[in-house]
Amino acid sequence: MTILLKSIEKELRAARILKDTFSVKILSTLLGEIQNKLHGQITDEAIIALIKKFSNNAQELARISGRSVTAELEIYDKFIPQQLTKGEISVIILDENLTNMKDAMAYFKTHYASRFNAADVKSCL
Repeated sequence: MTILLKSIEKELRAARILKDTFSVKILSTLLGEIQNKLHGQITDEAIIALIKKFSNNAQELARISGRSVTAELEIYDKFIPQQLTKGEISVIILDENLTNMKDAMAYFKTHYASRFNAADVKSCL
């Protein structure tokens, strides 16, 4: 079981204890999708991709319907790692003496999976 999956389950238990029906609904749906869609291939990266999909769908719903989805997005944001800024990427590239895209991508995938944008890495090289 991944750290992120444990974190979602812990948050769901807390929401149930607090009788926070909105959070229970969102987290239960998310957990069900993780279990149904990812089957035995549950990784933090796959979970993050699914959470981002849920978040994007909520934002699209808000755009189309005008409905506020702020509370829902706050729940998803708890589980999405903060993306590295271009400044942080530049510092890492300099500190690690990365000089080409192949080495940089290998390094970032190993150490910062799901926390960087490849286009930002390319622009910082």
